[in-house]
Amino acid sequence: MERPEAMERGCGRPLLPFLCLFFLATAAPARQTASYDDPSPEPASQAAHQRSRPAYEDPSVFLEPGSQSYISPGELAIVMNEAGIHKDELGGMAMIGKIYAWLGTFQNSPDGGASIGRNTASGLLGGRTLYGCTDWALLASSILRAAGTPALMADTVGLDWMRDFRSGRRGIGHQGHAFVEAYVEGRWILIEHNSRTYYSDYDPSDPVIPMPVGPEKTGFYVMRKGVDPAAYGIRDAFRLNALMEDFAHRDLGGITRPRYEREPLPGPSR
Repeated sequence: MERPEAMERGCGRPLLPFLCLFFLATAAPARQTASYDDPSPEPASQAAHQRSRPAYEDPSVFLEPGSQSYISPGELAIVMNEAGIHKDELGGMAMIGKIYAWLGTFQNSPDGGASIGRNTASGLLGGRTLYGCTDWALLASSILRAAGTPALMADTVGLDWMRDFRSGRRGIGHQGHAFVEAYVEGRWILIEHNSRTYYSDYDPSDPVIPMPVGPEKTGFYVMRKGVDPAAYGIRDAFRLNALMEDFAHRDLGGITRPRYEREPLPGPSR
């Protein structure tokens, strides 16, 4: 999703915050209006992935890759070697910190959302280029699963953007963000790659993510979850736009922002 791929900061070099919301106003040539009778059919698995706390009680169900998120054992070995991950770090926060630090060395090349729904984890690994926060979430969660850590992508829409869209203020394009949910050391956490921070006491059954990112100061609302965009029914940026507009018009009830503990990912120590 393009995500405000940091207009002024540019979706970053490794030493800069990689500000990556999705900014879909220029998602592809021949811009289309995001209007579909059904913006993107919701896979049946969404009931389990998104709205049912018991579904998270067996994290092992989130270890299987999807059509866009398979990473071979050979590719995983390359990641482990280049990221400097030791066997005793597998499944822990130290591993996650090293994975995100290593991904920060990739080239960042925002494409306005043109590649949403088309990239694969294996292809991103081979190309060493990330085109937006969808790619960050896709590749990071795919690596985690391949290494034995249950993980999902959480695709969201900005709370501020939904409010502005409903009121007719539509100046800067569609805005949302992609996060990663991971089951680490006996708990679910939520990871945000721009700031390299995570919620240590995250509740995956709550669709509200109160973390500010870029121009979105209030936070985000989870629309879909899955191991990759294909698994949760997003094939391109136009369908993502339509889904965001659909959520903006839904009656989501009273939105309460949960309070979580936000912590920095550990830096590489050895």
